[in-house]
Amino acid sequence: MKMCLSIKSDIKLMPKIEPFEEHAFQDEEKQREVLDKIAKELPQISINSTPPEMGRRIHKIVRQIAGSSDPYREIKDEYNKIALGLYPELRERVKKAKDSLLMSIRVAIAGNIIDFAVKNAHIDIEKEVEQILKRIKLSFFYLK
Repeated sequence: MKMCLSIKSDIKLMPKIEPFEEHAFQDEEKQREVLDKIAKELPQISINSTPPEMGRRIHKIVRQIAGSSDPYREIKDEYNKIALGLYPELRERVKKAKDSLLMSIRVAIAGNIIDFAVKNAHIDIEKEVEQILKRIKLSFFYLK
């Protein structure tokens, strides 16, 4: 028997869905259309579905309504430019680090942690990267 999400789970998921449609649409009517379609889809999703499976379903709905294979292109381009602006500073930090391999890994992790689906579209990337780098505590044993 296939278990489905409860109403309680559905309600908890809705705040996480909102950023998807906000990034893709400026038009509030389109945002509402996305949320309505996702709300209709939720009862069909197994409670055993993984977040990536749910994300794929949500992204499919957003792409259909947007009529675009990449409705997030604008925000990705904007933040890629910001990230490229941080590159020289981060590269210097890697060069100057006591353990450059470890710092490279920390920088890569920081870049991958930033997720626009669960954060406000207008985050301060520089501040976010800095906070993540401070929180990442790694140690490796390897041969140099």
